[in-house]
Amino acid sequence: MNTPAAKPGTEVMAEPTPEISLEDRAILQVAGADAHDLLDRLVTSDLSGLEPGAPAIRAGLLTPQGKILFEMFVARADAGTLLIDVDAGLAEDLAKRLAMYRLRADAEITDVSDTHATVASWVPPDDFGTFWHADEPRAFLAAYEPKRLVILRSALPSRDEDGPAAEDVYDHLIEIGIGWQGDNFGSGEVFPHDVNWDVIGAVAFDKGCFIGQEVVSRTRHKAVPRRRLVQLFAEDQALKGGTEVKAGTATLGTVGGVHTNGHLALAVLRIDRAIGALNSGDAITADDVTLQIDPAAIERYREAAAA
Repeated sequence: MNTPAAKPGTEVMAEPTPEISLEDRAILQVAGADAHDLLDRLVTSDLSGLEPGAPAIRAGLLTPQGKILFEMFVARADAGTLLIDVDAGLAEDLAKRLAMYRLRADAEITDVSDTHATVASWVPPDDFGTFWHADEPRAFLAAYEPKRLVILRSALPSRDEDGPAAEDVYDHLIEIGIGWQGDNFGSGEVFPHDVNWDVIGAVAFDKGCFIGQEVVSRTRHKAVPRRRLVQLFAEDQALKGGTEVKAGTATLGTVGGVHTNGHLALAVLRIDRAIGALNSGDAITADDVTLQIDPAAIERYREAAAA
């Protein structure tokens, strides 16, 4: 999968690390004969190949206008049961939304966060099939290449672990340029292209219909997205999440997730306006902190606009 490269000085973990409990995630279970078909006709990704123990799939449930309501990871527990990993603050709303679309489908939606936990661990790709203990069944929720961050769904209750903390997981996502719902975008705020879902494989463009599909497809074929999730860098001062990114008096976006080092962050920005500012020699700032934008993101936009 195409992701921005980590910047110099960031570490690549080559050995499995202790599991890190992600307390800000929740697990919904969708069980029944129609569970798979229900989700597959709603979400952005193609769930047809989802099997027990296989890598789970990043997907989204959109508004009819094509904006992201819920970001999720979907894993299959068994033939009739799917598990959804979602931001804990949105789990109840997602369960209600799925129930609304269920109609007469044989599918029960249950929050199982009291018995299932989301944990994270870094493992080498070659170990994907051998890392699990036989007495501790697990299923993938996501694998981010090339930096080998794997988010797992554990059948065990959440537990404290020595070693890395949850902040390390989100720091790593920032280092490889992958955003997440919550710190980087809210429900109903952005389109999939705004947060690079077309690049990281969260939309199946060759799939049949899903909610909001017409808008997403039109963006892919008829427009160059002017907003993109990009990495920001600040050399001398610390960045703060939630501050506006500006070029002169023009607002380009808002700082999202910030690395614990304070000098690296993500933001959904108007790339066209950022390029205009750079061409004019205007500084790009956030709360008077001078920023640099990932040059690879700038170059990708220029290439797409010129095509």
